[in-house]
Amino acid sequence: MASYHGQVNRLGYTNTAKCFDCHTGHSVKKANDPTSSVHPDNRLKNCKNCHKQATDSFLAFQPHGDPDNRDKYPWLYWAKQFMQALILGVMIFFWVHVLLWLYRELMDRIRNKGFEENLDQPDIVYFRRFTPVWRWIHALFAIATMVLVLTGTSLLFPHTAWAKAVIDALGGPKMEGIIHRTAAVTWLSIFVFHIVVVAVNVWRQRKTFNWFGGTSMVPSWNDLRDLRKMFLWFFGRAERPDFCHWTYWQKFDYWAPFWGATIIGTSA
Repeated sequence: MASYHGQVNRLGYTNTAKCFDCHTGHSVKKANDPTSSVHPDNRLKNCKNCHKQATDSFLAFQPHGDPDNRDKYPWLYWAKQFMQALILGVMIFFWVHVLLWLYRELMDRIRNKGFEENLDQPDIVYFRRFTPVWRWIHALFAIATMVLVLTGTSLLFPHTAWAKAVIDALGGPKMEGIIHRTAAVTWLSIFVFHIVVVAVNVWRQRKTFNWFGGTSMVPSWNDLRDLRKMFLWFFGRAERPDFCHWTYWQKFDYWAPFWGATIIGTSA
């Protein structure tokens, strides 16, 4: 029930493989029996009963894979440990970051030391970072991401009442799959389009482009220095730091889809 087949079955999609579809109904045999339907030599033929275009890659599917069993499924186990540590670490760091920032902002406002004091300086220049087209693209990218999260987590927790309610609202498991894949294609299309645009822009400015400059999204040692200055300001031990075009948290947000998509894609 923890595999994809079992998850969509729990959500109401009955047109999917059950135990007897793979193991047969009566002649259940051990996996190492050459006549067993799940023997390595027979598995691909078994898969093709439902997936007519199945290839050898289907044999990598682990229907009974247990990510808590380190001895039998080491890759699943370490992938789960890594993902949990990554999610927990990122959440802890940024919640601490946000709460400390809120605390310092409140303290500065109480002391009438708001950031607005510097707005009258004539040398401050304001500029709009994104054109209307890129703002629409960002909005579409965010919507696609949220749809992927909603449809993905509902599949991950099929035993819960809220997941069933979400699936019903979307039109059932089959429609949920279509919506999920549509959002995925939208997400990847924008992602690839952005990569192409960045590559073209960098190539045009290849003679003058500063990879670690203020207008580059490439992380640099200066980001670590800015992070240190920010925490010193959080605790009232330094003045609020000045940042260049991009800040360290904006760079983190920018690169998150890159490593996030890589981790999810390679561990799926």
